[in-house]
Amino acid sequence: WLARPDNIDWLLVFDNVDQDVEQGGETGAYDVRRYLPGDHGSVLITTRLSRLAQLGDSTRLKRVDEQQSKAIFQQWRGAELAMDEAGRELLGLLDGLPLALAQAASYIRETGLDTASYVRLYKQQWDDLMRCDGESGSPLADYEQGSVGTTWTVSFKAVEAKNKNAANLLRLWAFVDSRDLWRGLLQAAADGGEQWPGWLREIADSEVRYLDAARLLLRYSMIEAGESVRGSYMMHPVVHRWASHIQDGTANRGVLRLAVMVVGSSVPSSTSKDYWVVQRRLLPHAERCSWWIGEIYRVGRSFDDVTTIHAMHMLGDLYSDQGRLTEAESMYRRALEGYEKALGRDHTSTLGTAESMYQRALEGKEKALGRDHTSTLSTVNNLGNLYKNQGRLTEAESMYQRALSGFQTALGPSHWKSQLVMRNMDSLQNAKGTPKTRYLATSFTNVMRRFIGCYRVTAAHT
Repeated sequence: WLARPDNIDWLLVFDNVDQDVEQGGETGAYDVRRYLPGDHGSVLITTRLSRLAQLGDSTRLKRVDEQQSKAIFQQWRGAELAMDEAGRELLGLLDGLPLALAQAASYIRETGLDTASYVRLYKQQWDDLMRCDGESGSPLADYEQGSVGTTWTVSFKAVEAKNKNAANLLRLWAFVDSRDLWRGLLQAAADGGEQWPGWLREIADSEVRYLDAARLLLRYSMIEAGESVRGSYMMHPVVHRWASHIQDGTANRGVLRLAVMVVGSSVPSSTSKDYWVVQRRLLPHAERCSWWIGEIYRVGRSFDDVTTIHAMHMLGDLYSDQGRLTEAESMYRRALEGYEKALGRDHTSTLGTAESMYQRALEGKEKALGRDHTSTLSTVNNLGNLYKNQGRLTEAESMYQRALSGFQTALGPSHWKSQLVMRNMDSLQNAKGTPKTRYLATSFTNVMRRFIGCYRVTAAHT
């Protein structure tokens, strides 16, 4: 009937053609071309398989806007979505993905949860929330694949069967920022050695292999071409979140370690040309890696191999160069702890790294806060401690004197920070064999000068 030449006023819809018949063995996979009834009439196909766009005129459906997101959510929930803080956060997390909006609304409708509770579960128990093997059945009963998690798992298995490099690349990208993924991120692996896995060296060293992997991910709509930067790709936030949950914790820690190495090794020196542009582009990836590193440390784990620790050090350099001093200090501290654990406190690499960290931190604080800021002076004191431990007593004394003078001026001689530096100087004098009384007399003189100066100001004011 559809194929009759005089019968042209019909529309045939193939909805959700998402399983590739070429991969074989998948229930429900079919070749849609076998069911196209001639060259007349109208056929509409909805699919995530970009290859099917070759069958006719195609339109890429992008994420829906906030108004449409709210309408989809309300239709599936059967109730109004209040646009309060929780409502806006939920729409932001799901970022216009209709399937995720429908699943969230259905779950809330069936469980009676409020929106804020769903947001909390989404952040804390994403894997449990998105799977569809619970006793209550699939979150979306009328949807063949049942849930967001199953939908992307089916596509991922197809990708993995065709090109393991592409599957591994997706796993890696799950632990960096989702908005700007480009080949330059992998360049360090092309120039590196055996510390990099073979699959990464292969696609980093060959642009064709890299493009083959990216093209396959595009074909299954697991990534999208970037809109503003040529050669850049992006991943939807929900898919990005899903990709970080497709392996167990041990395997994920291995991929996170690789992500930290990739980003840290990509940080250019502040003396290289146009380093600022590259560093700004790397910053979102560093922030994402830092978040994951924080999660690792939060559960009492850490990285103990020198390669990853050095990459963390480089992330500290990136933050320092970008004026993010708090983040730089935190990353430096973790890197230093890692070096001490891996190599020992007195190893030359540990001490050299510590000096580099403190020097960069000091330069950054002097530039951002000033030479006499108490935070700057704390770093000066720490650098003095390092020099003392290295036996560089003259340099240590210079640092301590600067820190003591600054703290006494800013906080007073009785403040605990001033007292701490004075104790450090006592220890230094003992190490030098200098009579302690001479230093104490000098310190007393400085205190008395400060006291007399304050008295003169008071007297003059009176």
